[in-house]
Amino acid sequence: MSCIQNCVTDVIFTRIMACDTPRQAWDKLKEEFQGSERTRQQQFLNLRRDFENLKMKEEETVKQYSNRITAVVNSIRLLGEEFS
Repeated sequence: MSCIQNCVTDVIFTRIMACDTPRQAWDKLKEEFQGSERTRQQQFLNLRRDFENLKMKEEETVKQYSNRITAVVNSIRLLGEEFS
């Protein structure tokens, strides 16, 4: 538990200090910062829709468009979803 305490701010630690085990603390932090499974699934669906609707704008360069694509794909991967 001390490792987790050393890695988070005091404000965040107050949210987990009632947990009995490091696992409980980790799960609580994960739920708070990543959201529930249902929330993550909805985020994935929204990002997938955003990806499918991406179109290059007239005023943007190929590099800018590529960066927008990469940002959406990376957001999907951060949710733990595979994207190919």
